[in-house]
Amino acid sequence: RETRDRDRDSKDTSKKDTKQRNAVFPDSTMMKAQLREQLIAKQYKVTDYYHVKGYPQWMAKSARFEYLTFLVIFFNAVWIGVDTDFNRSAMLINARPV
Repeated sequence: RETRDRDRDSKDTSKKDTKQRNAVFPDSTMMKAQLREQLIAKQYKVTDYYHVKGYPQWMAKSARFEYLTFLVIFFNAVWIGVDTDFNRSAMLINARPV
């Protein structure tokens, strides 16, 4: 009789597992728990792996350097757009500087 009860209990749990896997909407409590774990987890920062002393690491970690890098990328994108619009040459080798 005990084995029959265990078999029945295992069938019930397998039905629940199958039901959860085939559900259209995920379990909200499970999603909340996963979200909390992600919020608590330490975020990845590449600067954590930089050296502690020295001018290069200080410069690379500074916000000014980051903003300057973004500014250079922005101006490069603008220049590519200007050059594309105003350069009428079919080949880049034959193009005159704008």
